[in-house]
Amino acid sequence: MNEERLSRRSIIAIMAAGLIVGVVALLATMFVVGNAKPTYTASALLSVTPSPAVQSSPQAGDQLSVWEALNGGQAGKIASEVYSQPRFSDAAAQALGVAGGDLKVTAGPPPEATTLIKLSVEAPAPQVAEQAAAQIIKDGQKEATQAAGGTLVAINVIQAPEGTAVSSGVPASQLLIVVFIGGLLVGSGAALIIARARSRSDDEPEYLDSGEFRAVQSSGYGRPVGPPQGRPLNGGPGSNGGGQYGPPRRPAGDPRAQQPPR
Repeated sequence: MNEERLSRRSIIAIMAAGLIVGVVALLATMFVVGNAKPTYTASALLSVTPSPAVQSSPQAGDQLSVWEALNGGQAGKIASEVYSQPRFSDAAAQALGVAGGDLKVTAGPPPEATTLIKLSVEAPAPQVAEQAAAQIIKDGQKEATQAAGGTLVAINVIQAPEGTAVSSGVPASQLLIVVFIGGLLVGSGAALIIARARSRSDDEPEYLDSGEFRAVQSSGYGRPVGPPQGRPLNGGPGSNGGGQYGPPRRPAGDPRAQQPPR
């Protein structure tokens, strides 16, 4: 009965609450997305290999030892740290006419690729991101090569950043859909909980609210909790004494009334 009553009285209110919360969340997200600056990310892929001098060495052991060192991944990490230095991103931002804080540079070896370096630049425009990545690679290549191994290694560009810029973050259309559905579920769930709580409150008997219990109270074995009405307790005035309630009172004409109590 509770379910039927809830579905009849509250289903429209639950749907309306979910719709209102979903629309409010959607409008708020549209406001935030509309005021946020779009960002784009351009990426480049570099490789750390033995230098041409090592590769042309007549001693094969030299090239093998360099490859073993590079496979350890330390050279790629060191070169990545060099490319990530703020001075290279600041110089690229100044050359492109943007603020230094608008460029975010990340560099590091991809998973399980110890001789590769992935360099990414996030910027307010796709062309700025691509040109900044190319500028950083150009300005930092000499110092990164020297830090990674000097004349023993070489850093080459496998994939240039030109044409790689993509929008950063979740697309606005997908974000708005997710936010609207989330608001719809949250609003409907909250309204459903409130409706169920009110339904249970309406179904409770009135004597539970007033504190009056209608069930017969007893002490067990059919005995009343208190003394019968009109009979004093523990030999008070009007009792014959003895026991909790005293012996039963007999009529005056009963012969047993004259006998002393045992």
